[in-house]
Amino acid sequence: MRFRTDILLLVLIGLGVNQPVKAQAISFSPTRLFFKGNPGETLTETITISNSGKEPYEFITSIQDWKRDSLGNKIYFPMGTLASSNGRNIRLSSTNIKINPGEKKELYNQHPGA
Repeated sequence: MRFRTDILLLVLIGLGVNQPVKAQAISFSPTRLFFKGNPGETLTETITISNSGKEPYEFITSIQDWKRDSLGNKIYFPMGTLASSNGRNIRLSSTNIKINPGEKKELYNQHPGA
C-alpha cells in the first residue's frame, strides 16, 4: 500500500503566522511531502524552517484535507472530512513553533504504520 500525503508546507503560511511573512525572511524546505511505504512501515519526513530575517516568527501547524475544484484550485477541509483522508495517521513533532532570527528548525512528520 502506498501512502501519499501532500502537506503543502503543512499549511504553515496560512495557519497562524503572527506577522506578515517576507519572502526573503522565512523559508521552508521541502514545501511538499510524499509518504510512500509498505503496510506496517513507519515513515518520517522532515521540513526545515529557516529565518534569515531580523524578527522572530511563531507558527501554529496542523494537518488539513484538501481537494481540487473544477478550476484546479485547492479547497481545504478539517482533517478527517474527506473519505480519502489519512491526516489522522500523520503525527507532527510540534504544533507550536517559534523561530528566532538566524535560526533553523526541523519539523518531523511521521506516518506510523498501520
